[in-house]
Amino acid sequence: MPTCNLALCAGRFLLNALSRAEIRAHADGDRTSDYFVVPVEDGGVILVAGVSGQSKENELHYRPAEHRGWGAGLYPDGLDGGRFTEIYRSSHSDLATDTNLVVTAVQAVIAG
Repeated sequence: MPTCNLALCAGRFLLNALSRAEIRAHADGDRTSDYFVVPVEDGGVILVAGVSGQSKENELHYRPAEHRGWGAGLYPDGLDGGRFTEIYRSSHSDLATDTNLVVTAVQAVIAG
C-alpha cells in the first residue's frame, strides 16, 4: 500500500531523474508491487524499483527519507520472459546519490 502520493515520493524523484537523462520510463506493477519499466532494444526492458531484500522492495510510493536503495534488472525478453540480469543493486539511504547511480547504470545498458 502506498505510503505517499507519487508526487511526493522517492519514485517521483527517480522518474524525474530518468526524464532529465532522456530515458523513457513508465510506471507498472500490480497489487503487491510497483516499479518503473524502461524499454530497451529487441523487446527487452529494465525494471527499476526499491531494491530486493530491503524494506521498500519493489516499491516506488514511499517517502524519500525511507529510501533504502534502488535495484534494477535487465529482462532481455520482457517481463514475461523470466530471464533477467541484475544491473544495479544498492543499499544507499541517500536518495540523490543512489538515484544518480541507478540512472548511470540504466544509461550504460541502453548505450550497449
